[in-house]
Amino acid sequence: MRIVLDAGHGGGKGQGDPGAVDPVQPAEGDMLYTEEDDLAFDIARRAQEALMLSGHTAHLTRRPNQFISLQGRCDLANRLGADVFVSIHLNAGPPTARGFEVFSYPGSCPGAQLRDAILGAIAKAFPDWVNRGAKEANYAVLRGTKMPAALVECGFVTNTEEERKLHDPAVRQRMAEAIAAGVIKYGREKHGRV
Repeated sequence: MRIVLDAGHGGGKGQGDPGAVDPVQPAEGDMLYTEEDDLAFDIARRAQEALMLSGHTAHLTRRPNQFISLQGRCDLANRLGADVFVSIHLNAGPPTARGFEVFSYPGSCPGAQLRDAILGAIAKAFPDWVNRGAKEANYAVLRGTKMPAALVECGFVTNTEEERKLHDPAVRQRMAEAIAAGVIKYGREKHGRV
């Protein structure tokens, strides 16, 4: 399969679109500074490596600290004739919000199948994390891609406990491998591809 992995946002460090930002908050015991685009890129890069080791072709939509428009991400995936598009993000919300969730475009059956395969693989890899479920959304990267697409929210950077876990390279590796496993499972079930 040919997969395009989209590390959400990009530019970081006060430029471009860093995505969700969680500042250092010593009064709350939070000593980590987090920009979503950095962690999303690392997870995407690790998922790319896992997919390529499994014999697939995997492209990233951007380089580290690079900003690319939402339309540019869709255009790249469409130009490459990708079989699958996966956008990787980290969530933000109230400090108590936690867990992972995966989105597909409303009414897209292939997108829902991809979404469910990825969600199932993450749930298996992270049985102690909150599974916020399979959802639909009219996000630009889901709407503008011509292939089955899913958007993964890997956890909340605004939850101190999850933020700390997401800063652990081993946790990001496990998340990346779960995303890759879900994509591979989808390909096997949908197209008979290993």
